[in-house]
Amino acid sequence: MSRIPRDVICFGNDFYAASKVSVRQIVEHLHGRGSRLLWVNPVPIRFPNTKQKDFWNKVQSKARTHARFLSRQGDNLYVYSPIYLPLYKGPGFWLNRLAVSAQVLLVRLLLGIRSPLIVGSTWTTWFARWSYVGAPLLFHFADKISSFREVSQYPERRRLLEKMEAELIDRATLNTCSSRSIHEHVLNVAGGDEAKVKYLPHAIAAGVFRLDEDATEPVPAQMASLEGPIAGYFGSLTETNDKDTFLYAARALPDWNFVFIGKTVGDYSELEALPNVHFLGPQPHASLPAFGARFDVTFMGWKAHEWITNCFPLKTLEYLALAKPIVCSGRIDELAERFPQFVRITGSPAEFTSALTEERDRDHEDLRRARREAVRLETWDHRLEEILAALQQLDAKYGV
Repeated sequence: MSRIPRDVICFGNDFYAASKVSVRQIVEHLHGRGSRLLWVNPVPIRFPNTKQKDFWNKVQSKARTHARFLSRQGDNLYVYSPIYLPLYKGPGFWLNRLAVSAQVLLVRLLLGIRSPLIVGSTWTTWFARWSYVGAPLLFHFADKISSFREVSQYPERRRLLEKMEAELIDRATLNTCSSRSIHEHVLNVAGGDEAKVKYLPHAIAAGVFRLDEDATEPVPAQMASLEGPIAGYFGSLTETNDKDTFLYAARALPDWNFVFIGKTVGDYSELEALPNVHFLGPQPHASLPAFGARFDVTFMGWKAHEWITNCFPLKTLEYLALAKPIVCSGRIDELAERFPQFVRITGSPAEFTSALTEERDRDHEDLRRARREAVRLETWDHRLEEILAALQQLDAKYGV
């Protein structure tokens, strides 16, 4: 019998962002089963790049988040945005650790949270460590956090991240890892302790991405007028995405529509200027199947980087749940190993472009059924049972 924690404190990404990342799926499923949830918004480990055109947007977004301070977002769901000092080196980290830990401890006392399960996926888990002494910690590695893109290229900062990461791995009751390469890395840092390191890949929200039927919702207004084949993308876009390949394909296939759904961070002006490219911005997670139902082919792609090669993109499972062909710019080992028959890996812009048309032309009903079948058990309901069973086996102590 699964032991559902009475209280959960989660150190995740920005609660007010549209993205439904893995750790949010985990804790929302716990909340749905009766856990009271305190969500703590992130503390950054670097100052935003002032040269990026979205610098002030980031500053304003952070300001809006912190203006809410402690807010109630529903029945037994609270969100807290800690105050921190804009110091990102040496003593600043320790001052913020003291400040954030004190704030979270105060909120715990205010809400009467006594024996919680701690769930973390961000560096805020490290900053707040002194606020949950003695509580079991589930730390979920959706990415290899020590290879954080904008910091890890600096040796001194990389060593600091690795030290913080090792401390989290050691402190955690259970570490879960979304890709096999991350699992191998965390297991090595944990000294080979397999009991506390578990491979737990991303999963889909079964209630959103139905696995037995096509989406029947009305065609979204933003896509109603599109004619011709549609290549679609879910998720954030940053400077790490392979926008040169996307640009090449959009120019080479002027009769196709290229639809991007999600937040854009960085300069995508060349793509946006093309008449067959459509940036629809962030959309509610529950509406994604309605958009995806119109796609003929789905795609993704990033520039080569340690952060990317160690990841497993959640959108892969969502694309398969929609029964759509998938084309990927660049190789990610996890995709090539787990879904070789469903994910077309390409090595150049020309190959990527050809693959879009070829995958659309070879699509058929048997392939669509096979794609859905491949992810039938890849749901968060199944993942949560795995987590709870592992915690119970480790004798994690939390209130029920």
